[in-house]
Amino acid sequence: MSCVAAGPWGQICAGNPRNKARGCDGYGCGYYTAPRKDGRRKHLGVDVICRDGSTVYAPFSGMIERRINPHGGRNFINKGVKLRGSGFCVHMFYIRPVTYRGRIKKGQKIGEMLPMQRVYPGITSHVHVQNCNHFNVTRYLKICFTFVYSISFQVAAGPWGQICAGNPRNKIRGCDRLGCGYYKARRGNRLHLGVDVICRDGSTVYAPFSGVIGGRVNPYKAGKNAINNGILLRGSGFCIHMFYIKPVRYSGRINKGQKIGVMLPMQRVYPGITSHVHVQNCDRSNPTGNL
Repeated sequence: MSCVAAGPWGQICAGNPRNKARGCDGYGCGYYTAPRKDGRRKHLGVDVICRDGSTVYAPFSGMIERRINPHGGRNFINKGVKLRGSGFCVHMFYIRPVTYRGRIKKGQKIGEMLPMQRVYPGITSHVHVQNCNHFNVTRYLKICFTFVYSISFQVAAGPWGQICAGNPRNKIRGCDRLGCGYYKARRGNRLHLGVDVICRDGSTVYAPFSGVIGGRVNPYKAGKNAINNGILLRGSGFCIHMFYIKPVRYSGRINKGQKIGVMLPMQRVYPGITSHVHVQNCDRSNPTGNL
C-alpha cells in the first residue's frame, strides 16, 4: 500500500477512514488518468473504495447544487451530485443522495453507495470523485492506494524463481497507456490471460523452474515483428508460455535460474509501454500465485 500526504478533505465512505482508492481489477484502475478500455479516454477522477450500501459523507462543507449522472443510459448506479464549497467543486458518482439541493457540512451524510456489484460483478465498489474542472483530486484526499499499479504490485513469494535480470521480485507491469499487466486485465472485448513481468529490453531472461523447453510459441497469430517470439516451458508440475523473448534454443532441458533467453525490443514495437515478459499458464489459469 502506498499513501500520499493527508489532504484537506474528510472521510468519504463509512468503513474507509483513510479514503483508500481502488487499485486495478478486471474493469480497470481507479487512479487519476488511468487508461480506459477503449484506449482513447482517461479516468479523470479518483475511485474511493466504498462497499455497496455504505453511508457516504460530504468531504467538505458546501452546497449540493444538483444531480449529475455518470452515464448516458439508465441503470442502478446512474446517480450522483455536484458539490461546491470551501474552495472546491466536485462531482460524486454512484451514490443515492439524501437531497439534490441544499447546504451540507463536512462529515455529514450526503448519501448511500449504490449497488455497483449488480451492474459490474467483481469490480471494487467505489465512489467516483471528480473535480468539476477535471484536475487531479488526489492531493485533497487523505488517500492510500491499495496497489500503485502505475509502478508495480507485489504478492507473496511463490515457487518460481526470478524471471528477468534487474527484477528479482518479479514485479508485475502496472497500467500504462497501452493497457495493464495483471491477470484478467481488459483487452477491449478480451481478457489478458497471463501476467506481464517487468523486463527491460535486452535483459537476460531466466527459467522460472526446471523443465523442458517444448518448442516455439508466438504471441501473435499473423504478421512478423521484432517481438513475435516465445517458448513453451514444461516441468516441475508447471506448463507455461513465455512471450517476447529471444530464446537460447527451442528445445532441451533447462534448470531453474538458467538463462533461457533475452528480452526482445518491445519499445521498438510499442513505444512507451512498460517492457515485459508475458507469462501465461498453458491452461490459461492465473499464474500470479507462482511468482
